[in-house]
Amino acid sequence: MPSHRKLTVILFCDIEGYSALMQISETKALTILNHYKQVLNKHTLLHGGTIIKDYGDGSLCLFESAVEAVNCAAQIQLSLKTEPKVPLRIGLHIGDIVYSQDDVYGDGINIASRLEQMCIPGGIIFSKYIYNEIKNQDNYDSVYLGSFSLKNIKEDIDIYALDLKGLNVPKPGEFKQTKTKLIKRQSLLWLSLVVLALTIVLISAFTALKSGNDYFEDRSWILLMPLQNKTGESNLSGSLDNVIKSGIQQSGYVNILPQSRIRESLQRMGRSGNDSIDLETAKEIAIREGAQVIVTGYIEKVANNYLLTGQVIDPVTELDLFRTTVRTQNSAKILNATDKLVDNIREGLGESLISRYQNYASLPEATTSSLEALKFLHDGQQFYNRGQYDEAVMLYNKAIELDSNFVWARISLGMYYYYHGEKPTGELHFKNAEFNLKRVTAKERLWFTSLMASSRGDLDKGIITLKEYILQFPDDYDAWYNLGVGYKNRHEYDLAINAFNESLRINQNAVNSIINIATIYNTLNDYENAYKFYIEAFEIVPYYRAWSNLNNEFGILLVKMDSIESAERNFRLMFEGDNKQNVANGHRSLALLAMYQGKLSSAINHLQESINYRSIINHSLSIARDRMYMASVYIMQGATEKARRQLDEIDKISQTTYLATTWLKYWGNLCIKTGDIAKAREIITLLESRIYPQNQSDQANHDLLSGNIMLVSDSVEAGIELLESANRLGENNYDKGYLANGYLIRDRKSEQAEILYKEIISEKLIGWEGQELFLISYIRLAEIYDSRGQFDESISYYEKFLSLWKNADKEILLKSQILDKLEQFNIELK
Repeated sequence: MPSHRKLTVILFCDIEGYSALMQISETKALTILNHYKQVLNKHTLLHGGTIIKDYGDGSLCLFESAVEAVNCAAQIQLSLKTEPKVPLRIGLHIGDIVYSQDDVYGDGINIASRLEQMCIPGGIIFSKYIYNEIKNQDNYDSVYLGSFSLKNIKEDIDIYALDLKGLNVPKPGEFKQTKTKLIKRQSLLWLSLVVLALTIVLISAFTALKSGNDYFEDRSWILLMPLQNKTGESNLSGSLDNVIKSGIQQSGYVNILPQSRIRESLQRMGRSGNDSIDLETAKEIAIREGAQVIVTGYIEKVANNYLLTGQVIDPVTELDLFRTTVRTQNSAKILNATDKLVDNIREGLGESLISRYQNYASLPEATTSSLEALKFLHDGQQFYNRGQYDEAVMLYNKAIELDSNFVWARISLGMYYYYHGEKPTGELHFKNAEFNLKRVTAKERLWFTSLMASSRGDLDKGIITLKEYILQFPDDYDAWYNLGVGYKNRHEYDLAINAFNESLRINQNAVNSIINIATIYNTLNDYENAYKFYIEAFEIVPYYRAWSNLNNEFGILLVKMDSIESAERNFRLMFEGDNKQNVANGHRSLALLAMYQGKLSSAINHLQESINYRSIINHSLSIARDRMYMASVYIMQGATEKARRQLDEIDKISQTTYLATTWLKYWGNLCIKTGDIAKAREIITLLESRIYPQNQSDQANHDLLSGNIMLVSDSVEAGIELLESANRLGENNYDKGYLANGYLIRDRKSEQAEILYKEIISEKLIGWEGQELFLISYIRLAEIYDSRGQFDESISYYEKFLSLWKNADKEILLKSQILDKLEQFNIELK
């Protein structure tokens, strides 16, 4: 690995007197050492640091942030005050270090080491560079200890101590004065002149390294175009785009228009979101989206030289505001040349030298040193954006064949497999990515961590990481959007709406944020606001009205608003065009609408059509879900054997298709309804093997299915306890419905069941697996009131159910039973 330099925050720590303690009591020494390492590992991880070297009783750690390094040091020392107490010394410095092979070295490390040696146990001392970074922090005070000459360090170092309750803080006059260097008056005058001269030189150099432009300001927006390949070498087409983007956005100085926003802009222009972008199109997008400049460039080959050129263009005047060219004679050095090109572009945009080097990671190391792997990643992303997932996965795998530790490709594969329900395969890729996160830039480290947490269902970690990311990069639309999704999944709807509104502050046409706000209002049964936001989204992107899940959401809202005919017309919009998946989803939506109305024969026909279309495109998981709906319809018809045949087909699918815990829960509950308890027990065993520890939904799914098995196995109290756990963790209509069923089994007059059934009816979460429980809630309430002798209330709920099924199939046994019951009531009441 080639060496490179980087400005870094360095923390050195060491246990004072450890060797002597080992000679006195090895057991006590090892106890202290274990305590120290546990505390160090915990707080270094929490504050974004990396332990580079372990010296046994001491460590070298590196941080991106001085504030985080000091926070970490303080927490370490305070934690080590508990027994067994550890006499730890800590020194901190910001300095230029050299990474080479598997080692790091440089004056910065030497200074931090000398500071640690000068420190007193239980204290923290640091250089002026650290002091300058934290002096405005309200929660920390510092004590100036003096200027000191350190061994093998040419210049004197101003040293400070952290003054915090609980830390040992030396007094300035007592702090190892023998190390203070006496400076004669003449020397001081001479030194002042030198410092003045150096300051003038540095100011001049700094000014020279600033672009001095007036066309770009901190945190403004740029549109970054793909690098044009003029070499004729195919491996250079697209391979450098991700690298350049990663390099430019390492700091928070520049905001790059995300691809999602560019695609949305293209769609509003009447173009496909996957269209390639020429300069004319880029200018229009930049003006539409408020980007101040366009950054573009090309790579060409002249004689034996590769020339990489970057340009900054004004989208309005089309003036070439800045241009830079980097040359390399060696194709193996193209990534290094790209690194230099990016630095020049950041300089040309006006970013200071200090900012560029405080936020620097060598791009060949932060991404991959393989141009071919970068090419496969780029092409895979293009296929993925077009929905060609098989082709994308094949290319991602080729990328990791060339570089098994290529974090970007691992993250892409992990997210794909998690999204498609193949959690174990996704987890293998995530584990590799986590092990190599130190390779990527600080920005991507946070971003990738948040993506992995969200995929795993670890909502707390995902939200915490995104909040930390947003503190550093507050104008990242995708980050605010993902934060909104995280809060939404955690049912914290006010916070979710606030996050989506922040994304709309950044991009007022952020249609996906508008849709999510609509979905939240839909969930809360605020029909008026939900309708308003859906319509706003459709006005921005008209074709969304007929798009799959969104079409279904809007149609279900129309059902809630008692506009059944409008909902049916809306669902049939999915039949337009030749997208077989969309057509299949249209049939499923119509099937659910038919089930809602008791038109069970029609529901079966639509589900069979959906299965036919999905068989053509080989969507086995969706076929399994359609068969679950089909089994549910047959159960409502009283056709148990037909339902079992559908469940047998799901069993076959499960042999070759990964079913996540949610689908296993649905499948297992259907098996219970058909009386196949043995199969339900098999499914719960399979479900247990697929639980991710931090995923509350996984645990809720397990507890719900286990609880239902216990209810039918004469373990009612134990079953209810598990169902209550599932309801706390899952918090949805489906889990609530089964808990109500448990209460009803225990007590046919249950007030607890009554409350839950009424909540289910009021929440009206229809259009998915919970819909059957919504319908049955009317009947269960009628039965509860019948058991209590409250016949008027019982009749009322039976009639409410029949009003939903007024156009239901005539031969349905359930409907006949209710009509018979109402007739019996009339006779008795007369």
